[in-house]
Amino acid sequence: MYYNRLVIITFMLLLFSISSNAIEVEEQYFESALESMSQQDSESAYIHLKNALATNPNHVPSKILMGKILYKKGFFDAALQELHDAEQLGADKNLTAVTIARALLVLKSYSRILSIDTASLKQDIAFEVLLIKSSAQHQSPKPKEAIQYLNQANELQPNSLRVLQTYASHYLNLNDFERAKSYIQKASSKYGENPQTLHLRGQLAYRQGDTQEAVSFLERAHSLSAENPIIMRSLASAYMAIDNNDDALKIVQTIVDQTPGDPYVKLLLGQLRAKNNQTEIAKQVFDELLAALTLLPEDIMQSLSLIHISEPTRRTPIS
Repeated sequence: MYYNRLVIITFMLLLFSISSNAIEVEEQYFESALESMSQQDSESAYIHLKNALATNPNHVPSKILMGKILYKKGFFDAALQELHDAEQLGADKNLTAVTIARALLVLKSYSRILSIDTASLKQDIAFEVLLIKSSAQHQSPKPKEAIQYLNQANELQPNSLRVLQTYASHYLNLNDFERAKSYIQKASSKYGENPQTLHLRGQLAYRQGDTQEAVSFLERAHSLSAENPIIMRSLASAYMAIDNNDDALKIVQTIVDQTPGDPYVKLLLGQLRAKNNQTEIAKQVFDELLAALTLLPEDIMQSLSLIHISEPTRRTPIS
């Protein structure tokens, strides 16, 4: 009898020891992942998190961080899976909501974005989600209704720079140039020169037919944010509109070097090569573009004329 009790006690202590060691191991992997992220080394962080989740598949902090890394790497479906799993395990939605909404926006799951409840979220998180909701509503048959989400965001952060810029973008997309201009002026007056506000000024000038003024604003935006691909796309398009193909080619080549798989930039590059009578190179670029477009939904293919809008590539992670 005494022996049986001793065996049971010993076994329980052994299980506790193994469990404690496992917890220590997964926490160590997670801490290593955090350290890697602080050094901008997402690849190492990814490996540490895989090890943590191999040790404990239900380790919530590792699932959340893994979801965010997968999102940044372009693995949107996998990111959503990790983050939804984390929520099922009790994760704080304030840590997951923004990344989930952004991933759903890329995947065009607009109705799922609009169904996200922001009432229980912290103000700064709710603010981010509301801006994403406004973007999602713009893709619906009733884009004007996006204003309701902007108004809610404005209640949380009244007349903040991002709110004013998003109001301007909202009205610009609705071709209400006067209202767009008023919000751009408010943003400039209150917050000074900013690359995103200058970009909006450039877009407004371009839409109103003043291409030379658009180039001026976009060049200033580019000087303040030299690696912003959206600004570079707009600037390249504006250069092409005034037949400044040499500068357009330099900009496009820079974007190609940064994101070689971007089909919109490939289209720009093909147009430039064709303009410069480099027909063989242009044909090669267009062939590559056509191959890339076979992977894209029909509605994206139909919207290729909007060169300045980026469509991230949907990827599948390698296990």
